[in-house]
Amino acid sequence: MPCCQGQDFDRMFDARRARKDLRAYSRRGARGATRRLLDAVRASLREQQAAGFTHLDIGGGVGVLQHELVRDGAVHTTAVDASHAYLELLRLAAAERGYEARQTRIEGDFTQVADRVETATVVTLDKVICCYPDIAALVRASARKATAIYGIVVPCDRAWVRALVGLANWLLRRVLRWQFRVFAHSHRTIDRLCTEEGLILDRQDPGLWWCVRLYRRAAG
Repeated sequence: MPCCQGQDFDRMFDARRARKDLRAYSRRGARGATRRLLDAVRASLREQQAAGFTHLDIGGGVGVLQHELVRDGAVHTTAVDASHAYLELLRLAAAERGYEARQTRIEGDFTQVADRVETATVVTLDKVICCYPDIAALVRASARKATAIYGIVVPCDRAWVRALVGLANWLLRRVLRWQFRVFAHSHRTIDRLCTEEGLILDRQDPGLWWCVRLYRRAAG
């Protein structure tokens, strides 16, 4: 799998890390910001009385949100991920849970494969936007796929968070020699891009480090 815009995803998100993530989910369930995003999506689905909904999970790793939302009634899930290792483990996890036939998996950079991806009631990007250099391309392409709900987890928009992200990038490049960077994109920019794609900020949960932001499709 070639790296996406200079990001070496297969090295950062390899099979060993995928197995560790799945074990953690199997023992403890959805945790942290992922749990907060899940709770926000569930609340929005209840408010909108969305029955028979579909779910598109971009960069969703081992599929925590997919596993949980299938239990809540999702009739189909689509996973798009740049890491082959995570997609393979996700396939096995979905088979064990009995919904592999209702799951589509697509490997690649979402901005490059978006034309192959169907729209969905719910679109989620859990700690994904912070891994992508071209925020406009990713947010626009993914926001267009959401027919009702667009949920994301991104670093909080604070000066000290941006400073720590800068330090992390220095360590990744200079010490570990990895071709991978983290980005603390502006929330104002994300909001503007979502608004231009017909989405309205519905709720947010800032947290300490990770911020959950949920948008809904504007009526009409």
